[in-house]
Order: sequence, then C-alpha cells, then structure tokens
Amino acid sequence: TRNGFVLQYASDDLRDDPDIVSAAVSVNGLALRHASAGCRDDPTCVAAAIRQEPSSLQFGSESIRKNRAFLLNVDLEKKCGLLRFIHRELLGDKDFM
Repeated sequence: TRNGFVLQYASDDLRDDPDIVSAAVSVNGLALRHASAGCRDDPTCVAAAIRQEPSSLQFGSESIRKNRAFLLNVDLEKKCGLLRFIHRELLGDKDFM
C-alpha cells in the first residue's frame, strides 16, 4: 500500500493481520493507531512503525511501552524522540535511562 492510513478502512481481520499491519506502518508509522490491540502489542509491528515514524510508539500497547528489552533495541537516534511515549515506569529507571 502507498498510504498506510488505508488501514483505518480495513476489516477487523486485516487490522489484526501482522503482515498487513507491518506493511501499512512501514509506509506510515502513525497508521499503527488503526491496528488491532494484538498488533499494537506485537513487537514486530510496533518496531516497523517506529522505524518509519518514532512517535508512533504512542499507539503501541502499554506492555510494549514498558518493555525494556524492546525499547533498548530501538535505534539510539530515535530514542530521544520516543522519550515522551515510553511508559513512566521506565523513565524512572536509572539503568534504562
């Protein structure tokens, strides 16, 4: 797809398909907002969204935003843009920061 936002018009089955969601968010990371809860909790889908648009982390599940291992693997140059979307539990963790 050339426009990831077509995901908002997709059926629930397509919004829950990790391959479809990953393809959509790789074009427009903010389309993650239209993915199913399962895909918003899928590290592969969320990573694809972040690669395209770091602020798309805000649409990731709470557990993804708390997932230390996942967030530590995000490109360092993108981390600064992600800080406002990382769960506050990790923001208070001196080892994480």
